Amino acid sequence: MNRGKTYESISYRKRPYDSQYGASMHGVLRLIITLYGEDVVDCKPILATMFTEAITVNGPKQLGNIQVPKKASYIRVIMLELSRIVSHLLWLGPFMADIGIGVIGGKEAINWGLSGPMLRAFGIKWDLQKVDQYECYDEFDWEIQWQKKGDLLVHYFVRISGMMESIKIIQQALEGIPSGRYENLEI
Repeated sequence: MNRGKTYESISYRKRPYDSQYGASMHGVLRLIITLYGEDVVDCKPILATMFTEAITVNGPKQLGNIQVPKKASYIRVIMLELSRIVSHLLWLGPFMADIGIGVIGGKEAINWGLSGPMLRAFGIKWDLQKVDQYECYDEFDWEIQWQKKGDLLVHYFVRISGMMESIKIIQQALEGIPSGRYENLEI
């Protein structure tokens, strides 16, 4: 009797793998695994952004023409900036090994669809919070962090300086947050 594995009738199949364990398994890390039977023969990790909270609250707000209290807008800015810091820190580790490579021009960066700190590291002074002016970002004193020549080390500097601006925004929001009661508006 053959108790070993045979693969004559088994085909390759790809499937996403979602784990229920660890802090990095909540939408940040996605694994696309290729199985041959029950054996994992390939694994493609996909590191995703964590900065999707603004879409979740602003989409329905704009569609429903809902005006949120200023205090809620301040709290949202604080939470968005904390999320931005976490996202930048998550990026940092894997890319520090790539210093001196990955230099492209600003026009190429735009053509490739780069955004955020990646775009700003290639000399494009563009930040959605300044351009789109959602929530109450226009009430705070902060600057877009960018540099002209972008290897991966410059990406690091842009992200670190971006986190410093996030802290600056959070400090201003904490100092200026409107006082008073909060309301849970049910629609």
